Amino acid sequence: MELSVDREVFESAFYAASDGIVITDADFSEGGPHILYANPGFTKITGYELHEVVGKNPSFLQGRKTDRQVVERLKDDLLSGNHFFGQTWNYKKDGTPFLMQWSIADVKNSQGTVKYYVAIQRDATEREAFIE
Repeated sequence: MELSVDREVFESAFYAASDGIVITDADFSEGGPHILYANPGFTKITGYELHEVVGKNPSFLQGRKTDRQVVERLKDDLLSGNHFFGQTWNYKKDGTPFLMQWSIADVKNSQGTVKYYVAIQRDATEREAFIE
């Protein structure tokens, strides 16, 4: 069965999602990958507006409580061509820590070269507090 959905539907879903969706390039040189786009869900979670994050590496959200092992696994998974799923503490624009749970998948061109990464991000802070 072939999916026939037009671009307008995809754009509407991207903007309506309550989870953060971030699209980056796939260039790990020069401090990359770099954010190309983020949806309003990302703004709601982090407090950063799109114009403040475009061109930055998503690592700017990291801080003291960020688990470096998770960050290393993220990079290893992506460079190995694997899908990533994990969670660690990141920081909002106002400095408030939040438990970010996220998954990242690559987007390849017709030649099979990774061109972009799409990250789906969720603030899992309340869920963590509930479990504790």
